[in-house]
Amino acid sequence: MNPPFGIDVIEATLAYGEKVILDRASLAADAGDVVGLLGSNGAGKSTFFDILCGIKPAATLITASIFTPEDCVYLSQTITTPAALKMSEIADMVELLSDETDGSSMRHRREELIGPHKIARFVELGKKRSGICSYGEKRWFITMCLLALDRSIYILDEPTSGVDPEYRFYIWQAVEVLRRRQKTILVSSHLVGEIADNCGYFYFLVNGKFTRYADGLAFMTAFECDSLDAAFIRAAQCWSPAALGPHSRA
Repeated sequence: MNPPFGIDVIEATLAYGEKVILDRASLAADAGDVVGLLGSNGAGKSTFFDILCGIKPAATLITASIFTPEDCVYLSQTITTPAALKMSEIADMVELLSDETDGSSMRHRREELIGPHKIARFVELGKKRSGICSYGEKRWFITMCLLALDRSIYILDEPTSGVDPEYRFYIWQAVEVLRRRQKTILVSSHLVGEIADNCGYFYFLVNGKFTRYADGLAFMTAFECDSLDAAFIRAAQCWSPAALGPHSRA
């Protein structure tokens, strides 16, 4: 089993022309933490994940944890599967391409993540060709395959996007299993409530910088809002009492 370790990024900078993606941005996550990442569309969350996984270089970086495939699992925001393949064949490909030395151990971990009352559904879904599965079915199936890999870090870019509430619940259950194993999970979402409910703490990315919030209440309090969505809007707009003067609660 891979030893647990965390994520540490200090002063990462990246820009495309005049558009600043990261501006001396710093973020940390300890082993055994589930850490959320929020931000508007185009804020740079996926780009930041690409930097962490060594897919894209930062313009400047004082220090950071850059991970290899042996360290981390990266679930990208979109998935594409060959329509003619059965989902079980795609699971076999994940196992082969991941260079897992013990396939039976990986399958045991997958069963633990999925749970005994849902494994039959996974098996039945595996018999279907990818082309006739819904996007949500494919997203859940592949997410379970990737989370079953034995890694120290799991970077999940909107894992519940396009997934119905039931499968979304199962994904977060699996994340909790990994947390108990002292794995480090960094997950983005546009569903503010699920980040607040399932993450130990989270960061908001705006104007190239990360701000950390202890929980949903701290987030709403910081922006003087009565709902998480209203706080998200104000955070994305860089709202501040000093800038706007007297105001009513959202």
